[in-house]
Amino acid sequence: MDAKINAYVHEIKALQKRTQRRLYRTVCDSYDEYIAHPVEERSLALKVSVVLGKSNRLNQIQNECDAEFNTIIKELRQYLTDNGRDQSIADQAEKEYKTEKDAMTKELTNLTYSQVTGKGEGAQWIQDHYAEWGS
Repeated sequence: MDAKINAYVHEIKALQKRTQRRLYRTVCDSYDEYIAHPVEERSLALKVSVVLGKSNRLNQIQNECDAEFNTIIKELRQYLTDNGRDQSIADQAEKEYKTEKDAMTKELTNLTYSQVTGKGEGAQWIQDHYAEWGS
């Protein structure tokens, strides 16, 4: 892989890491808002309400990431075409991006709707995952 292709791949990975940090930060904000309520008020309905309040922000983050990814992949494809290279690297990058995006969506949805009960599970998940991506 030449340096230019490697730079595009690095740019995609950096974009994904930045986006994951932003998503986890928003999840942390949601969790903090939920936990700020007294234990007796914590319920699935409250959890859903808090999450819905953050859904526009989460969608905005994902849309910004998708747009930036599409720009990078378009440039990569053009570079590959201009240099007589096949598109397999770009195809693989798109496949991996979609797979990771689907996995993140599933993980965050599961956390939101089934794991956090106000008894500490969400805090542990956030500590485990958010620490991995930094603040």
